[in-house]
Amino acid sequence: QPPDSAKPELTDFLLKRDYTGAVAVLEFEKAIGEERPASSLWLAFCYFHIGQYTKAIEIYDNILND
Repeated sequence: QPPDSAKPELTDFLLKRDYTGAVAVLEFEKAIGEERPASSLWLAFCYFHIGQYTKAIEIYDNILND
């Protein structure tokens, strides 16, 4: 198993404003059951910044209705 440092870090993508990369990391973590605290908020934020407003609103609505 590769060391943890081989896994892309969300903060690296966010600092570079690579929101598509950040979405990939967050969606991957979600798929394997390793969601971080506030991952839904980060996903909505990133989707908004890549212009996927409908997806961002959908996630924000889910957060508000939970």
